[in-house]
Amino acid sequence: MTDEEADFWDEFFTRNTVMPDPDRPGVLTLTGHILGDLDSDAAEYLRAQAATTGQTQGQVASAIIRKELVKNT
Repeated sequence: MTDEEADFWDEFFTRNTVMPDPDRPGVLTLTGHILGDLDSDAAEYLRAQAATTGQTQGQVASAIIRKELVKNT
């Protein structure tokens, strides 16, 4: 690789690096892989609640679990 090519790719990847955004769902969530161990009804409920509330499916699940923990303490 020449110095010019190295400079080009350095600049390209510096400008085009994808950084995770905690406010946006990731590819595993979007494709449903994160819900693999849930039954289809539970997975659909999380998807629907996430779409309705604008939260991620993980945030919806965490809220449900927190409510159960408080209720059982």
